[in-house]
Amino acid sequence: MSRLPKLLLLCGLLLTFTAAAFPVGAQTGTALTFSDLTLDPGQSGTVDAQLTCNPQCGVVALQFTFDPAVVRVDSITPGPALGSLSSGQTAVLDSPIDASGSFGYSAVAIGFPPASADTLLFQLGLTAVAPGTSSITSQTSSAFGDLNANSIEATITGGVITVTGETQAIPTLEPTATTEPAAQTGGECLVVATNQPANIHVGPDRNRTIRSSLGLNIQAPVTGQFTDTSGMVWWRIEPANFLASEADRYWVAEPDVTEIGDCVSVPSTEGSQVIAGGGGGGTGTFSHRFTSGERTFTHSVPLGANGRYTMTCTGVPFYPFFVFNNVPSNGQTSVSITAGGTVPLTVSQTLSNQGQTVGIESYTCTLTRG
Repeated sequence: MSRLPKLLLLCGLLLTFTAAAFPVGAQTGTALTFSDLTLDPGQSGTVDAQLTCNPQCGVVALQFTFDPAVVRVDSITPGPALGSLSSGQTAVLDSPIDASGSFGYSAVAIGFPPASADTLLFQLGLTAVAPGTSSITSQTSSAFGDLNANSIEATITGGVITVTGETQAIPTLEPTATTEPAAQTGGECLVVATNQPANIHVGPDRNRTIRSSLGLNIQAPVTGQFTDTSGMVWWRIEPANFLASEADRYWVAEPDVTEIGDCVSVPSTEGSQVIAGGGGGGTGTFSHRFTSGERTFTHSVPLGANGRYTMTCTGVPFYPFFVFNNVPSNGQTSVSITAGGTVPLTVSQTLSNQGQTVGIESYTCTLTRG
């Protein structure tokens, strides 16, 4: 419960949302349904949280408890029920796991995404600890809202995990504010961002372009490793928005993630090629502090020779909405284009959602090529 104020504050950065408690017997068109699961001690499995909404949901702020003596929650993998993550239609704001017996999930739709055909809100990765039964129990702070941030009553059902068989020795996790998934041995190598989203670079170097990020508690397969001159290990991964044509251009640093499975056997590989800039352009920093009455600010960005460029923006108190050469950020912190010459970068003073706005005080955008 101590994380709830932070959760609602994050939601408030995108829209004004009044949380409400929902009676179990409420008859509405909105329902969150967990699948049930039966495991033996030591076995791992998944539970799906399916969300059906009428009217269409635009925000969820959820808190649940479980019995840590029976089951352990290892991971939370977001689904597309509120919109496509890869297309910037939705953002996951928080998904904390507390090994002492609770987890949360908060996400918000960006703008008016079309209704998703897939009702999966998120998927839990679980490990059975000891024989018994544990229910996934919603807390009164759990809340749902429509696309206009109006509260929706909902029913929450299911989520019974039954652990059968004889007790085995199962590794336990120390209770922390955010629990790291337990390391596993054997099988493929996966990495997961456990404390905060991990930057995905186009090459194994922190100075290379950040093309996107690996979301909190999201797992990604590892296809190669590279050790840089400082001795840091980099993992080449295949994230959800992976493009086969750029298979060598998705890298995360080992300190930013937790390894799961047989990562010792991952083959070493060369880092991706650095594409040199040209024409005197291709890199740079663009900053501005908004003054009273300013709604947007436009920079002229010299790119140099034709190639692939990425603009990454941060801001105070929140990353801004920006348009880089007619490509909108749509809730992302980075935008990549293929272009040359001089192009515009227009940054908005407000981030808006259905008439609710958050003012941006200042920002810094960094241009990289590669």
